[in-house]
Amino acid sequence: MIALTTNLIVGILIMAIVGACGASFDAVQWTYLQKNVPSNLRRQQFLLGLLHWV
Repeated sequence: MIALTTNLIVGILIMAIVGACGASFDAVQWTYLQKNVPSNLRRQQFLLGLLHWV
C-alpha cells in the first residue's frame, strides 16, 4: 500500500490542507500576474489563462 496514512479521517484532513494550500497559492499567483501585466494586454492574458485550464 502506498499511502501516508491508513486512517480515512486523517487522509481527508491531509487532502483538505493540501487543497487549501493549492487554492491560496493559485489566488496569489493570479493576483501577482494581473498586477504585473500591462492593462492593454490584460484581456489576452486572462483568456490565455482560462484556455490553459481546458
